Amino acid sequence: MSVETDLSKHEAVCAERYERIKEHLDILDAKFDHLGASVENFKLEIFKIMVGSCVTIIGALIATAVTILTRHP
Repeated sequence: MSVETDLSKHEAVCAERYERIKEHLDILDAKFDHLGASVENFKLEIFKIMVGSCVTIIGALIATAVTILTRHP
């Protein structure tokens, strides 16, 4: 075999290898996009839970204060 033939085969193998690497990177990119969206949704849900908890605690404190103030003249 000649050097040109070997080089041509090598180029074809490398081109196929790089194409497969690109396909895998595209799949990983899509998975990271999905993961990022999931993290953002999780952060939003945690924020809602925290706000709800704070409102509940503040409401309980206000109710306790009103109860104490109305029972003691």
